[in-house]
Amino acid sequence: MTADGRGTSAIQVVPTYRIWDDFEVNALHPSITSDPLRRGGRPCVRDLRISVGDVLGWMAQGRTPEDIVADYPELTLEDLRACVAYAAERELHEVRLAAAV
Repeated sequence: MTADGRGTSAIQVVPTYRIWDDFEVNALHPSITSDPLRRGGRPCVRDLRISVGDVLGWMAQGRTPEDIVADYPELTLEDLRACVAYAAERELHEVRLAAAV
């Protein structure tokens, strides 16, 4: 117990294997780039100011890839697939937190 009478609890971070521990994520998706001076370092499409999050948000709103490319002609269908693939790779990242006993 601590001086104030509360019990102590600690969170222990248990490392797990991440698929990108063995290689750089951007090596898999060369059209996805990150620049700390552009969009706060968020992953973007080909150094454009369009982030992976922007593309995923538009898709989540129900916009079709064809609609997105029509509205943003600097993007290609391959760029949109790269965004989804990049997000899928990031989703494989798993962090497990276990309470200390």
